[in-house]
Amino acid sequence: MISVDEIKNRFDILGNSRQLNDILKLIPQIARTDITVLITGESGTGKEVISQALHGLSPRANEKLMIVNCGAIPEGILESELFGHEKGAFTGAVEARKGYFELANNGTLFLDEIGDMPLSVQVKLLRVLESGEYMRVGSSQVRKTDVRVVAATNKDLLYEVQAKKFREDLYYRLRAVQLHLPPLHERRDDIPVLFQAFWLEFSRKYNIHPVGLTKDAIDMLINYHWPGNVRELRNLTESVLVLDGAHLVDENVIRKYLIQQSQNFSTRLPAIPEKPSGTHDKMEMEYLYRMMVDLKTELMDIKNVLRHLSNQQQPVVPVPVVAQPVNFDQFSGKLLPASSGHFTDFHVEKEQENQPAKEEQSFSLTDMEKKAVEEALNRHTGNRRKAAEELKISERTLYRKIKEYGLEP
Repeated sequence: MISVDEIKNRFDILGNSRQLNDILKLIPQIARTDITVLITGESGTGKEVISQALHGLSPRANEKLMIVNCGAIPEGILESELFGHEKGAFTGAVEARKGYFELANNGTLFLDEIGDMPLSVQVKLLRVLESGEYMRVGSSQVRKTDVRVVAATNKDLLYEVQAKKFREDLYYRLRAVQLHLPPLHERRDDIPVLFQAFWLEFSRKYNIHPVGLTKDAIDMLINYHWPGNVRELRNLTESVLVLDGAHLVDENVIRKYLIQQSQNFSTRLPAIPEKPSGTHDKMEMEYLYRMMVDLKTELMDIKNVLRHLSNQQQPVVPVPVVAQPVNFDQFSGKLLPASSGHFTDFHVEKEQENQPAKEEQSFSLTDMEKKAVEEALNRHTGNRRKAAEELKISERTLYRKIKEYGLEP
């Protein structure tokens, strides 16, 4: 059986973390069958690469691997793209056309972002998975296909099932085997490995001879949250190399890019270290910026709690993670060991445009907030993560509110 290292070399998979290796050990065993596979994980974690490995190591490797992004195709034409259509089936159908299930016959079909597939198409997909039968749009002729389906999503499909946005029977049919790819912040040992590979790749691509990075710069990269995962790391590496690679890249340069990335994602920002470098004015500006972000977080948390009292919504909110420093080998030859300073990222909730919360005359603002927190904890039997998700606040804020209002169990 092919080894993990051989899979990495063949499909350009980078990383040595235990989570990644555990998944790769299963790939050969799964690939040799036609079982349906559901790959879950955040955007940018490499779900498409895993689908390529499943196809490349399967008996269908010599046939086509067709990749379909269900979220990128308009709902009105997704059915036609998957199953094909006959001439005149709808306005603009000037000729008959094969769909992906027909084109990928005897091969593999990778359905990315399957959580965005409309319910009307889910019914037809379930039929193909169970019987291999489908019909083109505008036709009554039943056709057969022999396709191995690999699906992927960054959504919680079980939650989508409960919200009546995804068929329960299709969900259980898809997850005959489920592989979950961990986010990059859960395998921080892989960050310097990935960064080094991208750094060398772009150095050759643009014919740039970079100076390198300091140990504090690498330490900052390791401890950043990476909401965009490997894709975000790759894009940042390219930007740093092209714009600042001619000079030694230190933590101040990296911080500048991480702040820009965090603002783009409207999620996490790197914390300012206890001893920021630079002039006195620069120190004041950095701390002022952090204070403003913290203030916005507090205001948004209060707004979310009040909104919860009137709307009772339950969105999914990412759980904040506090990074730990990691020791690693030298980038150019050997990287210096990581510094002992902690680089903590913190959460900035994304403001959503909803109706303002209704005020209740019988309660003060504090009473209302305490009541909302207490009821959310009771509904979820003390599960703080779920309670925070319901209240649309971070777990860090919820822990503080529990302590503030004396709600500890």
